[in-house]
Amino acid sequence: YGSDVLPRAGERDEMAACLEAAKRHGIEVHVWRINWCMSGGDAEIRERFLSEGRCMVSVTGKPMTEDPATGFSLWMCPSHEGNREIEKQAMLELTRRYHPAGIHFDYMRFPSRDYCYCERCRAKFEEAYNVKVENWPADCFAGGALFDDFKQFRKDLQTSLVREIVQESRDIDPSVKISLAARSALPGAPDNDGQDWANWCKEGLLDFVCPM
Repeated sequence: YGSDVLPRAGERDEMAACLEAAKRHGIEVHVWRINWCMSGGDAEIRERFLSEGRCMVSVTGKPMTEDPATGFSLWMCPSHEGNREIEKQAMLELTRRYHPAGIHFDYMRFPSRDYCYCERCRAKFEEAYNVKVENWPADCFAGGALFDDFKQFRKDLQTSLVREIVQESRDIDPSVKISLAARSALPGAPDNDGQDWANWCKEGLLDFVCPM
């Protein structure tokens, strides 16, 4: 589609064609975007982001290049301001340019509790909680003294961006419904993946959810 934020796969605006056809047949289109995950994306951009330290790092200290638990590789780290801006603007331009019936978050989370433990996440966590992590990452992983605080930090990274996107999308077009492909396990979703979707619903950030 005609994105000014993401690389284009071809010149034809398939989004516009889809929306026009759907309108003729009385079908709602809810645009489904995959967030953070770069699997299958442009190889040059993936390599550049990896070299720039913009991708998630596991608790073992290794950049995420292949995760056998999920089958996905290379997720953008949500503590990187540039990554957050890409996600935000990519979602907002769908509302601004196309005004579909809805926009749909997917993978607005961490892939598992093993991510992200990059040095930027450490620095931002220390700043947010006014602490010095002496034993990184053990103090912030399961059983560590700061584990509960770090879990909340991870949730806050996701929640704060969702809140920004939703508020600005509704300013652009309040008729566009906002939904999420929600991790079904509670409390596993917020604790392991940082996807605190039950509270997103309570806050009114989501019009509906699609539990997986």
